[in-house]
Amino acid sequence: GLLKQASSLGLNIKKIGSTFAADPTVVPEVGDIILKVVYPYDLMWSVDTPENKDMFAKFNQRRREVFRDTDVLTKWPEGSSGHTINGFRFLFAAVEKAGSLDPEAVIAAWEGMKYKATTGEVYMRACDHQIVLPMFVAEMIPDKNPLYDFPWLGKPMVVEAEAAAIPATADYNPRCK
Repeated sequence: GLLKQASSLGLNIKKIGSTFAADPTVVPEVGDIILKVVYPYDLMWSVDTPENKDMFAKFNQRRREVFRDTDVLTKWPEGSSGHTINGFRFLFAAVEKAGSLDPEAVIAAWEGMKYKATTGEVYMRACDHQIVLPMFVAEMIPDKNPLYDFPWLGKPMVVEAEAAAIPATADYNPRCK
C-alpha cells in the first residue's frame, strides 16, 4: 500500500523495503513500483556463495519431492526456513564442540564460537550472546530470477558483520565491558 501511494504522489525515489518487499505475493501486486525498493536482509538467494546456492538448491529439490507443488511461497528457504537451517547448523556445531547436550556445556562452547553459515561467517558474541553476522542490501531489479517469473533481488552489497551489529558496549548491555 505505501509503495503504491508513494508512487501515486510522484515520489520517484529509492525506498527501503522490509522483508515483505521481496515476498512473492507482494511483488506481483505492486508491479514495477517494486523496482524502486532497496531491500536489506541477512539472508537472500542472491548472496553468491557456494553454500548459499547449495542450500537453496537442496531446499527446492526436497520441496518438490515432498510437496509436489508449485506454490511460489515454498520455493525458497529465505526468511524463517533459511534462518532455521543456518541456526540449527550453528547449534549442532556448538553441541559437537561441547561434546555434550548439557545446556551449560553448549553455552560455554557457543560463546565466542565462529561458524561458516551459508552467507558467510557468523559468531556468537560471548558477552551478550548476540549473533553477529553479515547483512546484505540489494536493489529489486527487472530481471527475472531463476525461481520466479517476476523482478527479484540483484547482486547484494555486503555490510560486514561488525558494522551491522549492535555495539558490544556497557551502555547496551552491562555484561559487555
